Amino acid sequence: MKIGILTLLVALLLPAANQAQIVNGGFEDLNDTLAADWYTGDFGAGLKTSYVQSGTYAFAVWNWYYYGKGFAVNGEIQGSQFGQMPGSGTPSTEKALRLTGYYYYDTTGTDTNNDSALITVSYRLWDATNSRYDTVAFGITYLLPTAGSSPIAFSMPINDLSVGIDPDTVLIYIQSSLNGFCDASGSGNCLYLYVDDLKLENTTGAVDVMGQFSQLQLHPNPTSGIITIKAASDDTKFRLYNIAGALVHTATLSRGTNHIDVSAYPAGMYVVETSEQGRVLGREKLIKQ
Repeated sequence: MKIGILTLLVALLLPAANQAQIVNGGFEDLNDTLAADWYTGDFGAGLKTSYVQSGTYAFAVWNWYYYGKGFAVNGEIQGSQFGQMPGSGTPSTEKALRLTGYYYYDTTGTDTNNDSALITVSYRLWDATNSRYDTVAFGITYLLPTAGSSPIAFSMPINDLSVGIDPDTVLIYIQSSLNGFCDASGSGNCLYLYVDDLKLENTTGAVDVMGQFSQLQLHPNPTSGIITIKAASDDTKFRLYNIAGALVHTATLSRGTNHIDVSAYPAGMYVVETSEQGRVLGREKLIKQ
């Protein structure tokens, strides 16, 4: 009986065997001035002692040389095609429900204060026949400018795109901004995003950061060609971003019903954003078939 109780306690205390835990998600393990088990570019990333939620360090990415975006991914890059990130990520055979953590986003020193950083999570499965990764679950969150002197919590739901299909890898991608630029009169560095205590969780009930934005009147979704979107004024801007945060399409909408052709873009997950006079009105995920 005692052995049975001990076994049950161990099972409750330990994470599920197949559920990926983010290696060095607290950023306390060092590799010189960078976080161990995370890949970054040569500039625009590093460990910091500012805006730490727990421990000694938080991890920061930032724009460098005025417009170069800082980024980081978990794991190591292998191979020459960074766009596919063929060797990065953490082995995982089970999808989490959400990514949680803490962040602080400093947008001072920019030519605009209306930017956001982003984090994406992609659960992937290698397709040996076509020599590519297929995304079987995906989440994206936009991190808005913060105030005060302490990091704040965020929680990002992860959407299961292929129910019943298990992944082999989870990839976390962090980027310092969507399309912001540093003020030309400054040092060339700006848009500092600090993150700490990242965790993959199978619990529910946390706040969805995407819920800060109103939903768009957008259909059909998924789509294979033309989408219909409504605008309240003739000065509404339309932007379409891919999952890496790159801006792939822009347009100016007219008041009322508008039609946007996205048939030329590859299948996958995108984010539609509308804004007016620099103020974001809404964002919504779009699946292109």
